[in-house]
Amino acid sequence: MKLGEWIEKWFAGLRVEATTRAGYEPKIRLHIKPHIEAKKLRDVTGDDLDALYRMLETVPCATNKGKPLGAKSVRHIHNILSGAFDAAVTKKLIPVNPAATANPPTIRQAKSQQRKFVTLDDAGTARFLADIWTPCGRRGCGPLHYCTRDAPL
Repeated sequence: MKLGEWIEKWFAGLRVEATTRAGYEPKIRLHIKPHIEAKKLRDVTGDDLDALYRMLETVPCATNKGKPLGAKSVRHIHNILSGAFDAAVTKKLIPVNPAATANPPTIRQAKSQQRKFVTLDDAGTARFLADIWTPCGRRGCGPLHYCTRDAPL
């Protein structure tokens, strides 16, 4: 059996939440199947998976605005493959899970690529709101009146 056939069969029988299924489907369709679906399931090795992961991390991807995939996405792809191979081992289609010997990006690498967003504490939020929610000067303007000039906010 080819890897692409097994992934399809495994995915069709997977009992997960709809949101999980929606997250797996594009990664299988766009990043797993096009690259290694033709390989026989029993012939896939950890080295094959390592080559896939390095390729996904370095080659620009049209579905990612022309940038390579990040470590978190590649790690997610590894987790999907690991689950599919675990199921193949359980069904006795292969003797061992090749994902167990692969080297995907580590959790630490994935976390280091996450963007840090500035957050305001209570005092910063109060200063921000005080600066922008100023009365317009009309007679009815007060603490509970917000002018249409502030509507976009």
